[in-house]
Amino acid sequence: MIDRMKLFRDKIDEIDEKLFELHADRLDYADRIGKYKAENQLPVAVPEREAEMLKRLDSERAELLKLLLKQSKARQYLQRERPRITLIGLPGCGKDVIAQLLAESHDFQLLNTYEMAEHASGMSIENIFAKYGEAWFKPFEKDMLKTAILEKNVVITVSLNLLQDPQNTAMIKENSVCFYIKRKLSDIFYDSGFPQQTHFSDPVKLLEAYDSIHETFEELMDYEVQYADPVICARKISNLYNELHSAKKLI
Repeated sequence: MIDRMKLFRDKIDEIDEKLFELHADRLDYADRIGKYKAENQLPVAVPEREAEMLKRLDSERAELLKLLLKQSKARQYLQRERPRITLIGLPGCGKDVIAQLLAESHDFQLLNTYEMAEHASGMSIENIFAKYGEAWFKPFEKDMLKTAILEKNVVITVSLNLLQDPQNTAMIKENSVCFYIKRKLSDIFYDSGFPQQTHFSDPVKLLEAYDSIHETFEELMDYEVQYADPVICARKISNLYNELHSAKKLI
């Protein structure tokens, strides 16, 4: 008696092998494109090209292509010289403490866009908002990011406001290795002091902030690091960063 299920599975295995071969070929050409872009200082992400590729596909094939594009871009970023570390995450995730530890261990300069804005304006963030408003502050902080991203051997921390602008996230992605510090929302709320403050004094506001930004975190990050002890997190990020630069030398 013929085992029809085995026949079907054998056929799927044959198709998978062909797909794997085609996938390897695609990655090879994506790597060649990445090398060309790096040598000619061209951006990895080309939204117009991606939109053109996606618009000719139905939704199911488009989702598959998005995964392939994400993988290709991730490999192309590996070919870049990015002597900067950027930490992202919700307020209270521990990124400022971790950034300080990283800066000390790598002998990097620590740049916080809020602190840069305070230094450049001679005013506190609270006074800047009170005098000029948030609409004025956004492009001002963007200028701080542009300044930070030109520096080498730096650890950068940024606000959630900056990440709402695609131009800012593109700058970060192209020029730095980005680590997403992911921490449980309950731990952020109860351990960070927010109940005594006004920003996230309501857990609903914290959840809303996460819902509004977590997709940006996922898209922007090179690596996700689950929060534990700050020293452990800093050591893990340091090891990943060093491994990445060692791998780049072999490409």
